[in-house]
Amino acid sequence: MDHNDLITKAISFARDHAQDHALSLQDIADAAGFSLDYFNRIFLANTGFTVMAYVNYVRLKKALILLRTTDKSILDIALEIGYSSQEGFGKAFQKKYDVTPGEYRRQMKGKIIKAAEVADAAVAARFIHDNPDFTLADTNEVIEYLLDTDALKYGRLCGEIKHMGIHMAVQNHDFQRGFIGIRAVSAENCVLELVTEDMKLLAEWLKRFRSKSFKISFCCNREAHEVLAFLREKGVDINVTYRPQAVYQGAGLNCTLPEAIQIKKLGKADLPAVMKWAKGKNDVYTKQLLIPEYYRDESVLEYGIFEKDELIAVAGCGIDEVQGLRMNDCCIIRFAVGGEETELYRPVYAAVTELLWQDGIVPYDELQFGEYAKKHGNFTCVDLGYHVVNRKYDVVIS
Repeated sequence: MDHNDLITKAISFARDHAQDHALSLQDIADAAGFSLDYFNRIFLANTGFTVMAYVNYVRLKKALILLRTTDKSILDIALEIGYSSQEGFGKAFQKKYDVTPGEYRRQMKGKIIKAAEVADAAVAARFIHDNPDFTLADTNEVIEYLLDTDALKYGRLCGEIKHMGIHMAVQNHDFQRGFIGIRAVSAENCVLELVTEDMKLLAEWLKRFRSKSFKISFCCNREAHEVLAFLREKGVDINVTYRPQAVYQGAGLNCTLPEAIQIKKLGKADLPAVMKWAKGKNDVYTKQLLIPEYYRDESVLEYGIFEKDELIAVAGCGIDEVQGLRMNDCCIIRFAVGGEETELYRPVYAAVTELLWQDGIVPYDELQFGEYAKKHGNFTCVDLGYHVVNRKYDVVIS
């Protein structure tokens, strides 16, 4: 019997009501339409969790966020996420993370929360349950294989696997044919990222999964018209959007900064300048820049663009480290409200790229193309010495 819809209801209800400290197994079974007799067994088979273990899992993920992003007391956090006492929360937290909530806050306050830290592990378990010819592969083994195959081509993907909590599945234990990355979007759905050099296998996977409730993407360093023509020959008629993935290889154009412009790494001492620059902005990124502890995070690299000692723009370059490969995840330059970006965007982008390169950080980009590029300096990263090493295709079901 297919319990997929009922499990989805159970997961959604559990996530939405996890903060209720009186939430019970019966409550969740009733909301999903399950008989209580076999509910735990079916839920475990589909998700890898017993029902109440999953509720606890959701609560503790929420606790991670609150401990790192708020100054709420540990008791208030315990009550907010669904525990009836600070003691019960503390024991559950330490059992899972090997530190007390207080120790965790002292170690992690202000650090960027990686998607991998809050990703829902139940999504991958459900995929494996529904597709028993697949097994979950060891994440580190997959990363090592991809980096050995082509570090520049797969570097960004390896960063996503490590830092975004993507689980990698392999079919029939055939490690070398390819992988399917499983990334949680919500309790109801996920993205499948198909990674294979075997175009026939890619066609098989697209036929198999495109009719289900998955969003699908795949990587392939071939032009869109070639990919679509091949797939149509194999009976797969789809629409796609794609983003070239480019890496800088040290042969760019020289874009000289105006004499009055200087670029330097931002730190805690620059907070007064950042506060002035942030006037009129209310987005999550800006709020992070105003947290002193934010600059302690080794994965944070923010460059300030100064004109006569006034901060006029910030270039955000998140750093991913995977097996010794240090890379940035796109350079995004944000100007002060009312600031003019058209003339400065290109030389600043080029200068930041050079700074990254000098620091041994490999610059990647998949944004500085198409419409985005037209609105941000009217150039592509390829114009500055980046080379397209891969293409990320998103499947559009018509």
